[in-house]
Amino acid sequence: MGVLLARLLLGERLPSLALLTLALAMGGALIILWDPSLGMPWPQGRADWLAISSGMAFAFSNVCIRKGQELSISLKMIVGWLGVVAVSGLLLSMGFGGHAAWSVATVTVAVVLGVVGIVLMSVFLVYGVTHMPVHRSAVILLFEVVVGAVSAQWLAGETLGLQEWLGGSLILGAAWLASRQQLQEK
Repeated sequence: MGVLLARLLLGERLPSLALLTLALAMGGALIILWDPSLGMPWPQGRADWLAISSGMAFAFSNVCIRKGQELSISLKMIVGWLGVVAVSGLLLSMGFGGHAAWSVATVTVAVVLGVVGIVLMSVFLVYGVTHMPVHRSAVILLFEVVVGAVSAQWLAGETLGLQEWLGGSLILGAAWLASRQQLQEK
């Protein structure tokens, strides 16, 4: 999605190696995420639609970050955060948030994680996306699928099978090719 938007809104051309890296990364993500027991059509529920819409919004924000080269990183981050708050508020008002009980400890931990973790992550993300073509950042950002699989093993006790290893290897290979392409361009 981000690559198509970058082509349309930024006029970014895709080198042939970029098409290969995108195909490898997307193939790896599909291999990791594919669950044949779910059947078709996919997505099947509200969580799937929220995941797809958040991915599309993330791709759009990455293209907007590249488009606003003259804007400061702090302004880009603030606009991104305002967008997240606005969309989250809209979805919560539509009943997408569920009815979880909040405690003072939970809210405190969430705020601390948000202030420290998300602020740092946002600075690094916005800086990186500002300085590379969208087709390259799209491949690198798919690494989150690998991190999710490893986190599921580490935090939830899930087992990484051949499917996860194969998909993760394709994503890592695509990220490596994207980095090699950047070195060749210099």
